[in-house]
Amino acid sequence: MGIKIGLKNKPVWVEYAEYDDEGNKIAECQFLIRGLTTRENMDFMEKATIRKKEIVFEKGRKVVREVEKIDNYKYFEMVFSAVCLDWKGIEDADGNALECNSENKKRILDENFDMAVFCVQESQNIMNFLNKKKEKEVKN
Repeated sequence: MGIKIGLKNKPVWVEYAEYDDEGNKIAECQFLIRGLTTRENMDFMEKATIRKKEIVFEKGRKVVREVEKIDNYKYFEMVFSAVCLDWKGIEDADGNALECNSENKKRILDENFDMAVFCVQESQNIMNFLNKKKEKEVKN
């Protein structure tokens, strides 16, 4: 049996819930999540990398180095935006349903970061499942 690639990375509806201090569910919603491929992840890391020149002195000589730093917020924003395809049950303060769009995704990042983290983790779970499935098929 040959190695299989291209296992279906189909989006999956997942439930997110919030609980009060006693453990009672107080709110819930659903997200349509897809896995993020390694290539996409690497592209986002590249796009979120800030490069700048830095002057340092080594042994009395002026040296110019290129320094790289990842803008973590920008990276996470791109990942969350890519993996979260839709949602149900998210409302504004007045109880109006929020449309799944880039503006509202930024609101979630800024106002309920735990939701965004949950979505990214679920995306990773999808890819882990697909990778384990692929490993099992290779062994058989």
